[in-house]
Amino acid sequence: MFFLQQSIFFGSILCVVIVLRNFAGRNISLKTWFDAIVFFAGGILLFYAWCNMAEIYWSVGLLNHIYVPCVYFMGPATYLGFFLVVDTQFSFNRKHWLFFLPGTLLLIALPVLAIIHPPLFAHHPMDFFKGQPPTLLEYLLVFGFVLNIAYYLPIFRSTSLLFNFQALKTLTSARILIGMYVVTTGITALLIGAFLIRNSFWLYLAAGLTAYLATLVHIFRRYSPELFEQLQVAIEKNRVSRLEGLDLKQLHFELIELMTSEKLYMDENLTLAKLAEELDIKPHQLSEFLNKHMKMNFNRFINHLRIEKAVKLLLESPEANILDIAFECGFNSKAAFNAAFSSIKGMPPGRYIANKREEIALLSPES
Repeated sequence: MFFLQQSIFFGSILCVVIVLRNFAGRNISLKTWFDAIVFFAGGILLFYAWCNMAEIYWSVGLLNHIYVPCVYFMGPATYLGFFLVVDTQFSFNRKHWLFFLPGTLLLIALPVLAIIHPPLFAHHPMDFFKGQPPTLLEYLLVFGFVLNIAYYLPIFRSTSLLFNFQALKTLTSARILIGMYVVTTGITALLIGAFLIRNSFWLYLAAGLTAYLATLVHIFRRYSPELFEQLQVAIEKNRVSRLEGLDLKQLHFELIELMTSEKLYMDENLTLAKLAEELDIKPHQLSEFLNKHMKMNFNRFINHLRIEKAVKLLLESPEANILDIAFECGFNSKAAFNAAFSSIKGMPPGRYIANKREEIALLSPES
């Protein structure tokens, strides 16, 4: 139990670090916000699980139960974050903020209830597992877990095309994604079961598994930033083409014109939707065009142009700082630049530029 307790504590700290790191970049997208919500809410839940294991409680009863609303934020944020990355046809609009309404209302209601009816918060969270009758707080917590499973179901439906042997055999991202959401759903079911049979070990086991899952997700996303983009390509290939009626040669010409003349790729805030708007087509049409006719997704297409520009600038100005060039070319962090550069050129920027300069020196007439 000691190792499990320390794992839970480590997981809570890691979630906070991930949130801080996500906001360290220069481009804060909706996906960044939803990631932050998932990891921050998960970190709070893990922290309270650790406090309960260590029997650390607050003198103010409300603070011992303030984690309950966090459950209601995880499902919606996971759902929206997934579809923003994987589904190019997904359009986020204001109504999606309503997904967070239950958690927000609960966050407001709990302090009010603490004032109106203090006895509701007089018990410790683990008293329920010691035989105390369930209160409104326990019912709310379990309902939140059930609601999260409802948010995970559309994710399973949208990736159902990956549930076949060939996809699992060839797509690493398919195996990781399926495993991740199976484990997430399993953990949620384990939490529900823990409350149904009043088994505190199941509760702590679910918390420990959540800590390990958060660590693995961070590792995969940190060191394989394009891993989940394979899913976008796989899903697009199984959809009916939306390019009918478009002049593909003209579209290709306009796209290259925007990139070479106006250099839109150097805009760090450039998104698939913004570029599609410039071309007067739908985002999913642009995504399909890039995947099928340019043989790369949007991120790789833009990163390829940015990397080529960065190489040109670095070779022209030997004294230039690599990080300054990265920012000038549209990257919002050193990590993003290094990851994209290594993915496209096969080696870190410093070594690649050094090799190129050696080649140029050998080929120069003076040598």
